[in-house]
Amino acid sequence: MTLDSDELDAFEFRFRFASRHDGYCHIDGRVLDIPNKVLIADTGIKLVTKVFGAERNISIFGRMSELLDSGQEIVIGGTRSGAIPSLVFEQLLKEFPNTTELNRYAGARVASVIGDYIDTSKDAQQ
Repeated sequence: MTLDSDELDAFEFRFRFASRHDGYCHIDGRVLDIPNKVLIADTGIKLVTKVFGAERNISIFGRMSELLDSGQEIVIGGTRSGAIPSLVFEQLLKEFPNTTELNRYAGARVASVIGDYIDTSKDAQQ
C-alpha cells in the first residue's frame, strides 16, 4: 500500500517508547541515546517535551547520564531508593539556562578569550 502526500499528512503515527509497571514509566536508554535506563514515576511528572529536551534541545537525561555509570538507572519521582524527587527535577527544569542566558554566557566566554588580543568596544562579561 502506498500513501500519497495528503494521506501521509493525515496519517497518525504511534510508537511505544516506554513501558509502564511498578509505578514507573520505564524508558530504555537507547531510545534517548544514553546508556542508562530512565524511570519516571507515573504520578508527579507530566511527560512533556521539556522533560526530555531543554533550550536548544539539550538532553536533560543526556547531561545526567554523563555523571553516572552506564548501568545506573536514572529514577525520577516515586519511592525508590536513590530517586530524584519530582519537585527537585521540576526545579532543575525551571532553572535550566534559557536561550538568552546561553547567548550571554557564550558572548562572555568569547570576550574573555579574545579580550587580550582585540580591543572590544563592548564588555560582554558584564
